[in-house]
Amino acid sequence: MTGDFERMVPLQRALELIGLMRDRLYRALGTEAVDTTMSAGRHLAADAIARATSPPCDICTMDGYAIASLDSYPLRIVRAAYAGEAQASIKPGEAAYVTTGAKLPAGAQAVMKAEDARIEGHLLYGPRIEPGTFVLRQGADFKEGEVLIPAGTVITPSMVGVLQAAAIPSVRVYRPVSVAVITTGDEIASGDIRDTNGPMICALLRSWGCIPGLTGAVRDDPDLVRETIKAAAASHDLVITVGGVSAGAKDYVRKVAEEGEILFRGVRMKPGMPFTAGYYAGKPLLSLPGKPAGSYAGMEMFVRRLVHEARDSPTVSMPLSSDVSFGATGFDYVVFVELKDGCARPMGYNGSSLGLFKGTEYMTSLISAASKSLLSQGYILARNDLHAGECVDVNLL
Repeated sequence: MTGDFERMVPLQRALELIGLMRDRLYRALGTEAVDTTMSAGRHLAADAIARATSPPCDICTMDGYAIASLDSYPLRIVRAAYAGEAQASIKPGEAAYVTTGAKLPAGAQAVMKAEDARIEGHLLYGPRIEPGTFVLRQGADFKEGEVLIPAGTVITPSMVGVLQAAAIPSVRVYRPVSVAVITTGDEIASGDIRDTNGPMICALLRSWGCIPGLTGAVRDDPDLVRETIKAAAASHDLVITVGGVSAGAKDYVRKVAEEGEILFRGVRMKPGMPFTAGYYAGKPLLSLPGKPAGSYAGMEMFVRRLVHEARDSPTVSMPLSSDVSFGATGFDYVVFVELKDGCARPMGYNGSSLGLFKGTEYMTSLISAASKSLLSQGYILARNDLHAGECVDVNLL
């Protein structure tokens, strides 16, 4: 392996390269057909196309009276139509009592809500009604043959209901991504320090629809690190390592990764600056830093986009509760926050129960072994110092 790869790339460039890795990863995955009712959380491998029209006919959306004339009263009430019954019909000068969900009687142009109706015997009086009032037209939701959900979409629980309504019994999805998670370090292998990163990473991967496998901590031995990564690449779709990726004397993951194909080493982002991405034995190899905050930031910023959804997280704009200063310039800073009392509270600041900051200085090294970043509810991306009261976009976790 030569040194011909990108170093300390800007965050946006790293995301672009991760996008290319995602395309290559999913091209290599197989697909399978699954029952629609079991498809939540899976990635569609082909467009989901409606096999039915919804609604199949015009539907009443309000309890009231279906009318054939819009402003000529009185109208004679001739029948009632309820949800689940066959379609009724009315003629000019007639009306029918209808319930929400009933088929709009043939000949009707609109529905007058019950509160607007004045009834005298079997005669109906009321205001002028616009055509289509309180009517859901046939095919308003979707029509047979229409692409409901495009390929590549992660199916949500609400989408399962839509697929059922469209008479789609099964969908073709990508096989779940199998991921080997390798934590490294003598201090973890010996049990002196509990492995918090490995279980956290596996939990995130499961929530993203992957099948993770935690190998157990690997000692700082170059041959052992190499053999573990090699075996993982042979049996999994993706390999994630934790630790050993910086420039220390025992950072053997960094050295082994150089035997493969490195796309980039290091990102101008804190925490998570040592993050490295490439391939080993033809399989994607992502190397996370060992500090929990950096590891978690790398998972959210890069791994989620690789295996789950390429789009950004949903955001909410909120005022910041405290000043935050960063020190070094030229980086994108990932600031974990909790949402409390209508504000985004950076971890460790006034009123926050989470301890990542000390004073007003951003200190990525102060994250505890308990990985308190996991207790946050979102994060802010910032390049410059932030000030209390400033509205910021919080990426929700």
